[in-house]
Amino acid sequence: MVFARGNKADYDQWAAAAEAPQWSYENVLPYFQRLESCSVSHASHGAARGRSGPCHVSDHTHYNHCTEVWIEAAQQCGLPYNADYNDASQPQEGVARAQVLIHNGARVTAASAYLWSRSAAERPTIICNARVTRILFDEHTPLRACGVEYLLHDAVAATTVSKVSSSLSIYQSLDLAMPRCRAWL
Repeated sequence: MVFARGNKADYDQWAAAAEAPQWSYENVLPYFQRLESCSVSHASHGAARGRSGPCHVSDHTHYNHCTEVWIEAAQQCGLPYNADYNDASQPQEGVARAQVLIHNGARVTAASAYLWSRSAAERPTIICNARVTRILFDEHTPLRACGVEYLLHDAVAATTVSKVSSSLSIYQSLDLAMPRCRAWL
């Protein structure tokens, strides 16, 4: 539920290690901007944050007195206050109030943002208990995924579609998207 894009330097290191500049922070930033609809009160209102995406990023509103005391104590110990830890144009270190994926009192998930908000005809086919083993790329546009190869009940299958999305852990995502990173991870 807490929304954190991650550290800019990590993306840049992954891009360098994989010799895949498309994974640099500057190149993934537009995707973060497209997915979020940021209403965080302390967020920078510049180009770093998205305003019209399906994932509503907001202030955590259930703070109590202990939260304020904790933030004040952290600042007294030398940690700077960070108004927007998801804006890479400013230092990420410090103490901050949480930014969360909550809209109208409900948690925003990938399913609620991208699947259930669409009509049944627009929803993709979901294959459960499948393990993606390889992302298939368009031979004419090598950075565009056109399908996946997967294991389902010990059988290899493949599908090609106009849009490819898979639910993976961060390490499995990197392993599939950037095979040269296996040794680095």
